[in-house]
Amino acid sequence: MRRPLLLASALLVAAGATAQERHATIRDPVRLVAMGDRMERQGDPLAATVFYERALDFSPAYAPALRAAGANALRRGDVAAASRHYAAWANAEPRNPDALIGLASSLVLERRPREALALLGRAADLGGDKGRISAERGIALDLEGDTAGAQAAYAAALETAPSDPVVTQRMALSLALAGQNGAAVTLLQRFGAEPEAAEVRRTLALVHALGGRFEDAAGIAASLMPLDEARRMQAFYAQLPRLNPRDRALAVHFGKSPGTLPPPAAPVQVATAAALVAAPAATAVAAMPTAPSPRPLSPQLLKARPRVWVQLVSMADAAKLPSEWRRIRGTAGVAAEGQLAYVQRAGAVHRLLVGPFAGEWAARRMIASLRAKRVPAVLNRTPAGADVVALEEGSVG
Repeated sequence: MRRPLLLASALLVAAGATAQERHATIRDPVRLVAMGDRMERQGDPLAATVFYERALDFSPAYAPALRAAGANALRRGDVAAASRHYAAWANAEPRNPDALIGLASSLVLERRPREALALLGRAADLGGDKGRISAERGIALDLEGDTAGAQAAYAAALETAPSDPVVTQRMALSLALAGQNGAAVTLLQRFGAEPEAAEVRRTLALVHALGGRFEDAAGIAASLMPLDEARRMQAFYAQLPRLNPRDRALAVHFGKSPGTLPPPAAPVQVATAAALVAAPAATAVAAMPTAPSPRPLSPQLLKARPRVWVQLVSMADAAKLPSEWRRIRGTAGVAAEGQLAYVQRAGAVHRLLVGPFAGEWAARRMIASLRAKRVPAVLNRTPAGADVVALEEGSVG
């Protein structure tokens, strides 16, 4: 029997549980999970762990127990256990986007961003929570060295939850990693002196260090930490400029030098929903699925369903759109390579679009790339039946 003494202790402190209930829950996974949840609410995550794992002893594929155990492990900082539980949940319910998002979040913490991005792409296809997916995608892209893509993902997450302090701090770090230090500082200033500002100030110290303001970073550390820890952080700040971009992203997002982090674990085996139909033992995709290159479609197909585009300009005189597209391509350079232009007719207005894209995240990456070249661009979601045609000479009169 696993941890018999701790289980007995947890059972005894389960507030409000009758003797009959305590006895019954020993073998009932549903009640064991409920009692674990009660321990979580009472601030005793270790006792909750015992209940969740006891439930899994009796029912190893019980999804509520796997979900609860994974979240509990993350809260306790046991990332390996979280990955194990979330992987089991994802294999038990391969079409549950929450399971895939949970596993991806643990893989990010294990410094396995490519696996995480693959899972997040599948979660998005299954209709998963856009804000959670975007937030996790952002940090995974930062760890891959793609700060433009990361910032687009964080922006999408902040559209869902504009005041989320965690996503805001991740965005600030990404901006600082990309050399946009002033924007990072401005973003963090919105929190002012709120109660949670201590963690924000830790992030501000990192931003200062990335901008070369080591005295400012050291001053914040000294005001927040014991003397020995503050001195260690000063050495850590001084090391940041010497790191390569990916190691620097690892360092600031995890708060540790890359050499002090444990090596990534072996890839988690998770079956894809499509592969399960053909072969139940199929294993995980190792890399993020890439969006297909845009190609000309028939106007009838374009009108068949809603699509995601990047809108470049909007004007009444459609005859000017071809020359406007040539101008934009010249300014954007490689950011516009491989893109095909389309026109959306909306009353008297003609909108110049590029795409369509496989999803919103891909469109936002394109927007970030264009804006880096000082080309204005916004997201455009055309509804089903929208009047969209390929941009060709004489096609938009």
